[in-house]
Amino acid sequence: MTKFLDIKKVMEKSAESLTENTMKTVDNHGELYAEMLHYLEMLNLWSNKLEKYEPNAVLKEVCYDLLSSLYIAAQGMYRNAYICLRSALELGMSFIYFIDRNYEYLLWKVNDYDMKWSTLKDNEKGLLSKKYFSLFLGDFQGDDLIEKFKSVYKECSEYVHGKYKYMHTIEDQKIHYQK
Repeated sequence: MTKFLDIKKVMEKSAESLTENTMKTVDNHGELYAEMLHYLEMLNLWSNKLEKYEPNAVLKEVCYDLLSSLYIAAQGMYRNAYICLRSALELGMSFIYFIDRNYEYLLWKVNDYDMKWSTLKDNEKGLLSKKYFSLFLGDFQGDDLIEKFKSVYKECSEYVHGKYKYMHTIEDQKIHYQK
C-alpha cells in the first residue's frame, strides 16, 4: 500500500490551497465579487419568473455556469473559469435564439440541431447583429457592445481550445492566486 499516493492527503492539501486562494480573492476583490453575485442573483430571479417557458432550462444552466465561473476563478483555477464563462455566454445567446426559434430549440433538445457560434454572430441574421438589436431598440448604435461580446467570447475560446499561452501549467501557472 505504500507504493500509492495517500489520496486523502493529496485532496486535503489541494482543498487547503483552494481555500487559501478563495480567501485571498475575497480579501482583494470582495466588492467586485459581491457585485457580480448581485447581478447573477438578478438573472436567477428573472429565470424564476420564466418557469413556464421550456427553454428556461437553458437560462438556468447559464446561471449555474456563471456561478461556477466565479467560484472556480476565486479558487485560482482561471482556465476552468474561462471555460465556464464561455459556456454561459454561448448558452445565454442560445437561450435568446431559442426563444425566437422554437423549432430549432425542439430539435436541439433531442440532439438533432447543433448551435453554432457562427449562427449567433452572423452579421445579417444572428443575434449579434445591429439588425436584430434594432428590432427591439430602434436605432441601435451598439457596435461597441457587439464587438466587446465577440472579443470576450474569443478570449474565452482561447482557453477552451488550449492555446499554448492560455494553458494553465506553463510559466508556473498552477493553482494559485494571481492578482
